[in-house]
Amino acid sequence: MREIRFRAWDSDKKIMFNVFGMKWKTDGTFICGNDEWNHDDCYAPAEKVSDIIMQFTGLKDKNGVDIYEGDIVRTNYYKGTMQEEYVKSVVEYRSGGFFADHQALFTESFQCEIIGNIYKNPELLNKGGKDNE
Repeated sequence: MREIRFRAWDSDKKIMFNVFGMKWKTDGTFICGNDEWNHDDCYAPAEKVSDIIMQFTGLKDKNGVDIYEGDIVRTNYYKGTMQEEYVKSVVEYRSGGFFADHQALFTESFQCEIIGNIYKNPELLNKGGKDNE
């Protein structure tokens, strides 16, 4: 059984924060509580309404960093030959699981390295996803 955790992107402050509580509102948005808020009453007086929330995959990258939706990961693979290439991909939840491009993330043996996320580091993604650095 994997741990269920979330993080959220504050598009006003341009920061990522860990979510310790969520409350759905009737208009379809939700309120996320973070560590800076009063734990006894985390939704008042300060409320942060966010439409960008990312789920923890339950996995860590090769450096032991938690992998979330929206992370940009670099993986190495062998394309038909023994020539190693690096590919950048965005971690997404689809079809009942987490994927980085076409590769399913389902075990710790999936070797990748988080190099950023789509909100803080959109410039890391280039057309085709190849890592030319």
